[in-house]
Amino acid sequence: MQKTKLKPSDAELLTWLKEGNEKVIQILFDTFYVSLCKTVNRIVHNTTITEDIVQDVFLKIWQKRGDLNIQISLKAYLHKMAINAALSHLRKKYNTSSIDDASPQQISKHAFKEVATEKMEFKELELQVNEAINELPPKCREVFILSRYEELSYKEIAQQMGISPKTVENQMSKALKHLRKKLAAYIKNILLFLTPYAIWEYFL
Repeated sequence: MQKTKLKPSDAELLTWLKEGNEKVIQILFDTFYVSLCKTVNRIVHNTTITEDIVQDVFLKIWQKRGDLNIQISLKAYLHKMAINAALSHLRKKYNTSSIDDASPQQISKHAFKEVATEKMEFKELELQVNEAINELPPKCREVFILSRYEELSYKEIAQQMGISPKTVENQMSKALKHLRKKLAAYIKNILLFLTPYAIWEYFL
């Protein structure tokens, strides 16, 4: 009987990365490319841009392989990279399309002030969301990312992290309580600005 070939662990993949073993990029690509594309495309809604962003994620993790210090699962880390890249793309697009590419003749003073205010609110909001997530304890943050970024069930998260579903539930409850409290003043703006990117669902 032929033995089933086991998938390499995160520890093995990270070791290969730091050693400069090029085969690890192909393994990462084969394992995570599709799920990363699904995640990014839900944010940018453009297949070509999605593919460019995801390919850039693999390029960056290879270029920075010697400096990696990953405290969460490799899957969660890659998804976080992809989501940050997607949001960065949207922020750049939002900035240039809103004001930077517009001449004074194209927008009124009133419209300019309104868009400029929205730009500042968007940047502040994004900063607050990222800070709130980063303030979570490591295990709590990983559970949150796996649930809200990767859309895994509590059972799948429990299996991946080697903890009980009840522990996952408790960690999610703790994460959501912290985020709601931290972002209470921004909830209205989250719904206004970030609903198209599905981020509002993270706090439900």
